[in-house]
Amino acid sequence: EINKVMAQQMPRLVRMARDYGKIVLLTNQVSSKVEGNDEVRMIGGKFIEKMAKIIIELKNSDNKRYAKLIKFKYFKSLQISNRF
Repeated sequence: EINKVMAQQMPRLVRMARDYGKIVLLTNQVSSKVEGNDEVRMIGGKFIEKMAKIIIELKNSDNKRYAKLIKFKYFKSLQISNRF
C-alpha cells in the first residue's frame, strides 16, 4: 500500500520540480540483502531507483564516512572536486 502511494506521488514531485525549477531531495532507508554482506537494497524497491536521477550511497565504516555515486543521469556534466 505504501509503495502504491509513493508511486503516485513521485511523478507529481518530478513534475512540480520541473515546473518550478526546484530540486527535490528524498532520503531512503536501506536493508542488507544477506547477513554479513555489504550489499544493500533500497526500501521501496526498484521504483525509486528508476525514478531517481541521482543516487548517492552514504556509509560509515572504520570511523570514516564515505559517499558513493551509484547513479548519475547527467554524467556528461559531472564535475568532481577533491576539496571536501
